[in-house]
Amino acid sequence: MIISRIYIERFGHLRDVEFRLKDGMNVIFGKNEAGKSTMLAFVRCMLFGMDNGRKADTRLSYRKRYIPSDCIYAAGILEVDDWVINRKFGKTPKADECTAVHKGVMCDNTEYLGNIITGMSGETFENTWFVRQFDAHAHMTREIEERLSNLSVSGEESVSYPAAMEYLNKQEKQRFNPKSKTADIQEIDEKIANNLMQLQDEIIKEKEQNENINALNDIESQIKLLDKKFEELKGMQGHINQYMRYRQYCILREEKARIEKQLYESEQILEQARRMVNKKSIAVCAVFAAVFMLIGMMFLFAYKDPIYLAFAVSFVPAVFCISQLASMRKQARAGGAELIGKQIEKLRENNDRKAKELENYSDMVECKKPEQSAEQISSEMQYLQKQKIELAERRSVIKYNVEHYDGNIITKLREQNNNLAEDKRQAEFELDCIRLAKEILSYAHSEFSSDFMPELQKNASDALEKITRGLYTRLLLSKDGDILVMTGASCIPASLLSNGTLDSVYFSLRLGIIKMLCPSYFLLLDDSFIQYDDDRAARAMELMESVAENNQVIYFTCQSRFEKNITAYI
Repeated sequence: MIISRIYIERFGHLRDVEFRLKDGMNVIFGKNEAGKSTMLAFVRCMLFGMDNGRKADTRLSYRKRYIPSDCIYAAGILEVDDWVINRKFGKTPKADECTAVHKGVMCDNTEYLGNIITGMSGETFENTWFVRQFDAHAHMTREIEERLSNLSVSGEESVSYPAAMEYLNKQEKQRFNPKSKTADIQEIDEKIANNLMQLQDEIIKEKEQNENINALNDIESQIKLLDKKFEELKGMQGHINQYMRYRQYCILREEKARIEKQLYESEQILEQARRMVNKKSIAVCAVFAAVFMLIGMMFLFAYKDPIYLAFAVSFVPAVFCISQLASMRKQARAGGAELIGKQIEKLRENNDRKAKELENYSDMVECKKPEQSAEQISSEMQYLQKQKIELAERRSVIKYNVEHYDGNIITKLREQNNNLAEDKRQAEFELDCIRLAKEILSYAHSEFSSDFMPELQKNASDALEKITRGLYTRLLLSKDGDILVMTGASCIPASLLSNGTLDSVYFSLRLGIIKMLCPSYFLLLDDSFIQYDDDRAARAMELMESVAENNQVIYFTCQSRFEKNITAYI
């Protein structure tokens, strides 16, 4: 696999730059800041795309670093074997554009284009084919040592087997730890148990709520019945009032009839009294008296008997008495008539007053006597009103409970329970994955140590021996990540080596891994020999030329000591 063409329309500070590369060794020279690292980043981005630009550190974000604020986009073309990749990068991933043609056919899937072409992820690519430079500062020594250790134990310089196992163990304990209640699964189980208890309580409350609703409906029905009965009693009370009015009407009517009767009788008496005091009555009395006197005188003259004289004379006082009696009766009759007349006037006044009162009862009809008394009805109405007040108070309390009951809480709890169950399933799935990852990692480490390690040590030792001209003949890797180098009969820990030698060990391990994992590859190097002296740099370049016999090597440098190897300039 080779890169045949690099065309940069714009990327970082590079504009309209094109390189035609050949199979084998390619050494591209450029001074500092000329754009060597930028071109390496361009190759990586053309294959695997850019990040989303959300990293805070600009140096860690390709998008922030190589699409500066004064640029609208970055773009270019990369030709790899039978692939032609054309990409355009915007400020955000949504603005990116990519087309890829393979053997004259447009590729539909460009999302994982780098994986398709190289057979590996972007991270693996950077850990194998992509070899950056290390500066000579002392603080980098520990980083190189760590990378060497990772390479020797896991085959990936960014992956530490002990750290990975420690991380997986930590993640396993985080999800399941019988001695801890804060582990994910135990905590979820506790939440589920609490949730179920709360759900049971809420189901009981819901049942009580249904009972409250039924009780509320029953109270409403009772209140309606009380209202209906109260209205009936009010109707009966109205009937009683109507009956009392009818009674009053009857009494008035009876009183008027009695007065009319008294008036009639009084008028009859008055009429009789008036007849009795008539003058004809007195005259008749006088005539009778005279007749008796005349008869007495006739008998006296006829029979000369003094008895008849006494009889005749006796009629004179009798007539006088009758006359006086008639006079007295006349006076008495006259006084009685006047009194009766006054009584009649009063009776007529009462009769007129009763008649006027009866006019107010013109619409009166006959009304039957009610079965209950007003007192009974009033007492029953008070009792009904008291019952209604009690029911209204109960209704108010129940209604408050009904209105303030959250009917959705059971649904929410069930949703929470389902979510917790899903969380538990997810945690258990993650736990299974972690345990599987531990098994796979342990197995891979064991396989790496038994199968991969000897070959890696041989390849790395051959490369280190060539670079150091036989000063260091062998590179030894322990299962714990310790790195030792053999010089003669001595075995020296890598931590005691100089930065340049440590860098050589690192580079040798990288070459050993690449040779094992990627037998057909292109190798990108960014001034990887900058810490070497001239002699060691020359031998390293010779090693690269031997590698380039079977693979493409693209070496970017700013060092003029490689002038004879330079094939292009930036």
